[in-house]
Amino acid sequence: KRFLAIAQNLHQLKNYSGLLEIIGGLKNTAVLRLKTWKELSRKNTIKFEALSEVVSPAQNWKNYRPLINEDPPFVPYIGVFLSDLTFIKDGSSTFRDDGKVNWRKMSRVGETITRIRRVQKTPYFNLGEPDSKILKYLCTELFYLTDKELYQRSKLVDPGSRAV
Repeated sequence: KRFLAIAQNLHQLKNYSGLLEIIGGLKNTAVLRLKTWKELSRKNTIKFEALSEVVSPAQNWKNYRPLINEDPPFVPYIGVFLSDLTFIKDGSSTFRDDGKVNWRKMSRVGETITRIRRVQKTPYFNLGEPDSKILKYLCTELFYLTDKELYQRSKLVDPGSRAV
């Protein structure tokens, strides 16, 4: 429930990068297999499913793309922009058959970079001063586990559960 509340706040703050990270973490096999999901209320299950849909990569990010076309401020998931640039780069040649520059391709690259710059130039919400204790934790005390390590810890917490 706590991470779902954090995800809801991130969505309200238009921090789509953070939202995607929280939802991705909750959808990790090591987390999904835990029996605590069965204890989640129907209301919270619906909220989780709705937030998952917002940042779903299905159909080329169909539900997420309208959000990053809105006016900033927001924190985008940069991977979508990078995928767009890769698609443009690989999808057509830089020069036409007659040797001239493919201006349509260059225009699409420019439009994508302009969208990124627009977000970068707009200040994000003034949320006050950062909490020094949280910053210290994030910068010095937080540790990372591989998927295999996470799954092993999940088995220690809840040995009998199976993947959903």
